[in-house]
Amino acid sequence: MLSTFSVMYANDEYIGERLMPAVPVDHRSNVYTVYPKRERFNFPDDTLGQRSRANEVDASRTTDNYSVKDYGLMNFLDLDTIANQDAPLNEMLDLLEAVNEGIAYKREVRIATIVQASGNYGGNTGNAATKWDTANTGGTIIQDVAAANAAIWKGHSPTRKIGVTTIDNWNSLFIANPALLDKIKYTQRGIILPDLVASMFELDEILIARARSDSANSGQTASYARIWTNDFFAILSVATRPSLRSLHFGSTFRMNGTPLTTEWFDPAVGVRGGTYAKVAVSEDHKVVAGDAGYYINDCKT
Repeated sequence: MLSTFSVMYANDEYIGERLMPAVPVDHRSNVYTVYPKRERFNFPDDTLGQRSRANEVDASRTTDNYSVKDYGLMNFLDLDTIANQDAPLNEMLDLLEAVNEGIAYKREVRIATIVQASGNYGGNTGNAATKWDTANTGGTIIQDVAAANAAIWKGHSPTRKIGVTTIDNWNSLFIANPALLDKIKYTQRGIILPDLVASMFELDEILIARARSDSANSGQTASYARIWTNDFFAILSVATRPSLRSLHFGSTFRMNGTPLTTEWFDPAVGVRGGTYAKVAVSEDHKVVAGDAGYYINDCKT
């Protein structure tokens, strides 16, 4: 049960794995397919005469490699605490939840760094033509997002287009944007919601990055900030069935059988001893096709 809990664990605050989904792999390092973009936009003449041969399609492909790294955390629970638990408490699940939260937090930090780096988008980047918080107009938010959406390479894999931005950008640039409100003033009431904006721009979903981090050292006064901090709005093509052959923005290559939960009893600790629980995962986050996304910089003043 505890192993299943670790595999299924999810915190809605962490959105990274929904942008770079997990691809199960059997080897710690191996290759994945990279498709040349140009071959998908032009093809030879397909006209056939009675005794002519069909022209061949150029269908080359290259490879890149992943190499998983190991990550893990553990926690301790003494037997006295277990003996004193009352329903509906389950101290073992609480013990494991803290570990899984730590694993998920560190993964979020790694993926946020990748997604917020404009250099990972294969040249599919641009600044907002006019700031989206421009008073009374809303800037060029509609034109900028529409152009970004049109520039994304979709490829042959089944994908979803997902927008992502920070909670600060969402609150200051979207929910009361005059340009967006003008488009819905006769059909909608109240503030603008993510699903509505997604439908306006033909996106499948918009994810808002809300997760926080404490940057202070242990023992010091806490200093809370957001994990996602850049002034950006990005659209990513995300595979619905990610594999080593998927053509989408990025993957989390993860060893089959991980996350792995291990428990053991140590009688030397405390009066009655206690149980340790460790969760470990082997994974690598890689950009597969940078131009299957678009990154808009410098959206607000």
